Amino acid sequence: MNSVHQLDELVKEYLLFRGFINTFRAFEQENKTDKDKSFQADKIIDELYSYVSNNDINGLLEYWRYLDIRYFSRLDGRFFGSVKKFETCLLRYYLVHATQHKRKDKIVEFFDTFGAELNGNPEWTKWFGLPFSKNPVSDPNFEPFFTKQWLETFTVSLHNFLNAIFQNMPLPSLLCFNIDRLHRISLQNEIKDLHNIIENLKSELEIGDHEITTLKQKVARSEHATGSRRRRALSMVEHKKKNENGVERLSVPSSQGKSQVSASVPVSRSVTPNKQHDAGSELYLKHTTGISLAKFSYEGNSIASCDADNTVRIWDYSGDCSTSEINNPEHNILSMEWESRSDKFIFLGTDERLIRMYNQEGKSVVHEFQMEERLPRVNHICCSPTEPIFACSGSNVKIRRDNSGTGSSALVCWNIKTMSIQETFWLDSSSKSNSVPIETIKFNHNGQMLVTGDKTGYIRIFDIRKWSPIMEWNISSASSTTNTNKAGNGMVCAALFSFDENSIYVVDESGQLSQCTLSFPFPSTFRRRTVSASSTRSANSTPTIVVGDGSNRSSHLAPPSRAPMIAFSPDTEHLVCVGGIGGCQGMIYQTSNGEQMQSLASHSQSLTSVDWSATTGNAILTASTDGTLRLTKITKFLQS
Repeated sequence: MNSVHQLDELVKEYLLFRGFINTFRAFEQENKTDKDKSFQADKIIDELYSYVSNNDINGLLEYWRYLDIRYFSRLDGRFFGSVKKFETCLLRYYLVHATQHKRKDKIVEFFDTFGAELNGNPEWTKWFGLPFSKNPVSDPNFEPFFTKQWLETFTVSLHNFLNAIFQNMPLPSLLCFNIDRLHRISLQNEIKDLHNIIENLKSELEIGDHEITTLKQKVARSEHATGSRRRRALSMVEHKKKNENGVERLSVPSSQGKSQVSASVPVSRSVTPNKQHDAGSELYLKHTTGISLAKFSYEGNSIASCDADNTVRIWDYSGDCSTSEINNPEHNILSMEWESRSDKFIFLGTDERLIRMYNQEGKSVVHEFQMEERLPRVNHICCSPTEPIFACSGSNVKIRRDNSGTGSSALVCWNIKTMSIQETFWLDSSSKSNSVPIETIKFNHNGQMLVTGDKTGYIRIFDIRKWSPIMEWNISSASSTTNTNKAGNGMVCAALFSFDENSIYVVDESGQLSQCTLSFPFPSTFRRRTVSASSTRSANSTPTIVVGDGSNRSSHLAPPSRAPMIAFSPDTEHLVCVGGIGGCQGMIYQTSNGEQMQSLASHSQSLTSVDWSATTGNAILTASTDGTLRLTKITKFLQS
């Protein structure tokens, strides 16, 4: 309705242009006496108040009736009550104005004229006493209506009511034409903006195509360089010395940081490396002492490894194999874990109450989490896949093979945002088991639950929201009820949720793989699977997964638990563990039946850690006491 005045001027101009002089004069005259006031609410209210100021009750009611017939009568029935209230307030304002200007005669005239009509209306009962009130301004019945606030509220409400009516009126074509014109201009401007966005996207697409072309060229050059290194490695075969059995041995220089073939591995002249396993492998040689821990990052672009000198190296194997080094000469590193939501941070647990948070991009320690004094040893760390928290196992004693050395131990949850302890669960609070350190911790896919296993065989499932175990059982007692031939020895090496999270996979120190179905109350089923072993212990023993070299002995480089010696595939259909003769090989088993699927390339000394990439699913990491780190890419499983 804001353009009504402009259209009036255009109509006048058109009438003059056409020579309609009489029509022009009539139009101009009606414009001067326009009761609609060009549909402007403030001018209509001014017209109403002018009748009030002149004490013209007849003119006031006549104009209000015009508005009622012209607009209010066309409204929906639910608005009739509002119209009646506005009329009542307008008449009361007339009486208030007359009282303020001491026009008692107009008040008496009002009630003489409309008294019979208003009589019996409860809203007007008290107002019949207005002419007889000595001081209406202080009378409780009339005092609110003499305030400035009441008049302002009434004026604003009437103004909004009239505006709402005018904005929802059906418009003539002439007014719609102007609105359509403005809408069309707005659409044209929007189209121009969209064209600009399209042009910008085209430019970004061209830049992206150029980057893709550049990356393809780099990949081609990298493949060419890789082929050259392989050809150089094969040429070395012609110059190597034969060993006592007539098998040639390949030597790799110690200065080489990464190689496509292993050092000191027997290679037949007629067989190329890795062909036996149908997999490619790469060897990392920068560690000068035995490796104790090795882990893939969650995004799968980096590898972290720790050796006996407590030196942590971070390898970027997806690109040019660049490395960074973290030296920790004053503390022994017992555990290591990547932050699960990026490859930026890595956590290092020590034997001196500290958990160091290292930023590999900034190449610095950004924070040190400090455990309680009675929990100096950080045995295991696991990060939540969804929340900025991580859980760790703390104890005050070194984990031993026997049942001695028990003491304080706890499961501690840290908040990475607040850099503080969020929850602590003390294992000695459980009445079902002794306080022994937790050996393995794993979250489920959404980070709302985690499973832990300790050296006495207890499995606990925690609800992260309450930080209390919702399930708890012992694999030794469960196995004795379901397998009378052989029971596990108790110590849990690995425990994690199955891919569908309906069960828990558990591997104990004897190498037995168990699948525990989750139900309430637990357990409903407990299946113990035995699998083929790469080496036999006795003719009458049940075959099992061999974790390590088949013995219970451990070297000084062995991690505080055997959890790093077992890793599951992302879909939990397979696992890899330390095995083979002397524990120098990674062995892959199928979790559904315990069948051995494949053996990986051997190291020259026993393995201490294995890991399976959670992102790619086809990369396996093996680390050895000889300081070598091997990355194996699996293309398919071969039956042994």
